[in-house]
Amino acid sequence: LTAAILAVMLALMWLSLRRQRTRPDPVAQTEALLRTRLSRLGFPSRPGEGLLDLLHRLQQEQPELADRAAPIILRLIALRYGRAQASKADLRELRREIGRLKG
Repeated sequence: LTAAILAVMLALMWLSLRRQRTRPDPVAQTEALLRTRLSRLGFPSRPGEGLLDLLHRLQQEQPELADRAAPIILRLIALRYGRAQASKADLRELRREIGRLKG
């Protein structure tokens, strides 16, 4: 009986952990969308490059694109590291702005 209870508890814990890992992070997904868009515009991000480093490099290499991308990047940084929670509306608007980025 003890072994059966332990097995059920372990199975429930495993399912709980598995469910948490597979839940996508909407801010990370929006960041990935931005990086993909910038790459398509000829500005791929480097491995391990954070958003702030990406912005600084963008300002040096493509200042006009940086002017348009900076508000998006700064909002993503605030959502990722600030205290504010990202609402669905905030993320939807960021995705729209990312889609409107032109080279």
